[in-house]
Amino acid sequence: MRTLERWWDTPLTKALASLAIALTVTFLPFAIDQVRARRRAKPIQIVATATDTTVPFAYAASSEVTPPPAESVAVSVVITNVRPDSVWATVTQDCPVFFELRDVGDTAGPPRWDGRWGTCHARGRKVALGPEQRQLLRATVAVADVLGDSLPDGSYLVTAIFELDGKQIADRAGELTLRRRGR
Repeated sequence: MRTLERWWDTPLTKALASLAIALTVTFLPFAIDQVRARRRAKPIQIVATATDTTVPFAYAASSEVTPPPAESVAVSVVITNVRPDSVWATVTQDCPVFFELRDVGDTAGPPRWDGRWGTCHARGRKVALGPEQRQLLRATVAVADVLGDSLPDGSYLVTAIFELDGKQIADRAGELTLRRRGR
């Protein structure tokens, strides 16, 4: 008489069960580590970059009051090619620099005097700049026109506003003390 065997008692089933347990014990810690690593990882950020990431220009703005008899506020911006090869820059031709005046203690408020009141319909002009070459942009306005009838004598922060390759740039140009003539 033959004894009935249970299917789970067969050698093949026992071997497969033992293999499954051995694989689980061996590889389960690796799988848990992978899940933990994914939870700690930050998402990948894809950043598009150009082939040449160097900025081709540096600029520096300054201001001064010209000496009498023709006292004027003169604002200058020097654009420098900082790349080792020649580059082209587009600057406005007829009104290359505008400027604003603010009170010395107020850098965030509206300007006390805004030199952009006149519209400039100038076209851009291309300028070739070799390595380390500079281009000077300059604007002058008479002190009497700046102070006008309502702006008091005093110290003001100057902000130069100019356009370079179609982008409007505002840069601090220093501090000036302005006085009406004869005072």
